[in-house]
Amino acid sequence: MNRKIQSIIICMLLITTLMSIIGVADNENNNVSILPEGGGTSSGDNNIYPILQADRNDIFYASNLHDNDNLVYFDPTEPDNFTVIGPSISASFLAAACFVEDTWYAVEYSDGTPTYPDDIIWAIDHNNGTMTEIGNFGLSEPINGLAYDDTTGVLYGCTGTNLYIINQSTGAATLVGAMGNGGGTMVGIACNSYGNMYGEDLGDDNLYSINTSTGVATIIGSLGIDLNYAQDMAYDKDNDTCYITGYKGSTNGGGALYSVNTSTGLATLIGDFPIGSMGCPSEVAAFAIPYTAGPSPQDVMITALEDNWNLVSLPFNVSIPKGNITVSYGGTNYSWADAVTNGYVNDVVFGWDRVGQSYNFASTFIPGDGYWMYAYYDCELWVDNITIVPDEYVTSLKQNWNLMGVPSVQNLDKVNITVDYGGTDYSWADAVTNGYVNDVVFGWDRVGQSYNFASTFIPGDGYWMYAYYACTLKQ
Repeated sequence: MNRKIQSIIICMLLITTLMSIIGVADNENNNVSILPEGGGTSSGDNNIYPILQADRNDIFYASNLHDNDNLVYFDPTEPDNFTVIGPSISASFLAAACFVEDTWYAVEYSDGTPTYPDDIIWAIDHNNGTMTEIGNFGLSEPINGLAYDDTTGVLYGCTGTNLYIINQSTGAATLVGAMGNGGGTMVGIACNSYGNMYGEDLGDDNLYSINTSTGVATIIGSLGIDLNYAQDMAYDKDNDTCYITGYKGSTNGGGALYSVNTSTGLATLIGDFPIGSMGCPSEVAAFAIPYTAGPSPQDVMITALEDNWNLVSLPFNVSIPKGNITVSYGGTNYSWADAVTNGYVNDVVFGWDRVGQSYNFASTFIPGDGYWMYAYYDCELWVDNITIVPDEYVTSLKQNWNLMGVPSVQNLDKVNITVDYGGTDYSWADAVTNGYVNDVVFGWDRVGQSYNFASTFIPGDGYWMYAYYACTLKQ
């Protein structure tokens, strides 16, 4: 008991110290092209195609532009081995694609010129390659990328510089806004299961995060590849991994499959695509990855505790009574009650009253809130058989100090947080400039038992941040 009281007093002093300290405080790329190397026309229109009832989640789908624009599938562990589904009947090549639940959508390249005249949307049966026309975009510039947000049910398309909403029944495009991407050649976009959108720009070879409400793109980092010509991006939502079919030009080796770190932007080579029947390295676009429609129950680790004080939060958007948490210690799982009885964790969990600016005793962990808890040994917190539904909502801040966390299973840079103030969405930078939130976020070093400046929200960790006005954070 004395150890517990002493630790609590130390923790309170640390918080008091924190509050007294803070107070209320281009590249020019004129030679890049989204066209296939050598011009690459095929035999059809600028269309979107759904490929129906995808049933193989370990298979990726695409169109090989250097092999008569054939529709193909391949195992991501063997990207040099394509299986042809059938030929594309489109007038020009298929530039972009994505799955919408169990339907594969693909878009044909069109820029309104006699060479690429039409902007049509199609559905493709992934079993036999049958293509059914849906409608037209109605744009004079090409759609280069497609992405579907499962959290909102919205299909998006991008040109080199603008983001659009695509009507899934008619194909009509409605402008969301200009992306402002530095390279001016966004060639692919993709959404993860939480609705976070990413894009690759050929002009500056950077990965971007894209605000789906405004269209504004923010640089994450360099892909580390000098890309050119037609290619695409897709997100494996079941395995939470972003991929691109990067093409470097035949003089540099042609196309290849890459995974992309969405926190840093860096692309990692998985393997080259095969040499096409025409003797050219494969150039792959209309890239789409099927996924399991709808969330399913799973066991999820909340966080790994250190032997001492831990500032924690939930990495998902479901409230959990502490009694429902499983504590894993030494390779054995214990109920919360047994872990407390065995002396692995302290039963007392401290929450934070944002209105009263004081601590309280918490019996339920709430998404978006942060909590102090004490572990006597290194261990892990788990929750069993939980269904996670993706949601953009993070938390609602009060005017003053807020102990918070981000309900996300992946790292999230604070600059990618959207701040909703007064019904208007602002980027993190604009919210800081406008004086809605303080730019300083304090994290907690569980090993060193000290505060640090945090620029990235880590799943399961808690943070202190100050808001000058009540506002809502979204991811």
